[in-house]
Amino acid sequence: AYIPICIVPLPTMDEWKTWTLETVCHLHRTNR
Repeated sequence: AYIPICIVPLPTMDEWKTWTLETVCHLHRTNR
């Protein structure tokens, strides 16, 4: 459920959260 979230970068107030989501997406993409 994190792949779609990463594809759609929602404007979250917590910048750290956005960075984490991006990192997770990159990790997932790398694994794939």
